[in-house]
Amino acid sequence: MEERWAPVCPACHSYLWRSDSRDTTTRQGVSDTDYTVTSRDTIVAITALTAPRTITLPDPTLYPGKNIIIKDESGACSLSNTITISGVIDGGQRDIECGV
Repeated sequence: MEERWAPVCPACHSYLWRSDSRDTTTRQGVSDTDYTVTSRDTIVAITALTAPRTITLPDPTLYPGKNIIIKDESGACSLSNTITISGVIDGGQRDIECGV
């Protein structure tokens, strides 16, 4: 098993520690729509945001230990244009709403 730092978002110089060489980073761009995260997604990048949107997480029992990064690349998240992350987070069912 190989351990290394892997680039998560080369444009913003973000990195994530990987402990298995089989890990791959898959970026899914989401343009101004609600989105349900799939098993292939590692990064969910919101590229446009003109209304409140919801990102729904997959069932964590199907993907134990999976890390998912949700990022507002549009920079448009606000009190009126919120991003809600819905699903089980760290073992508990909850919604997280972020707005600046």
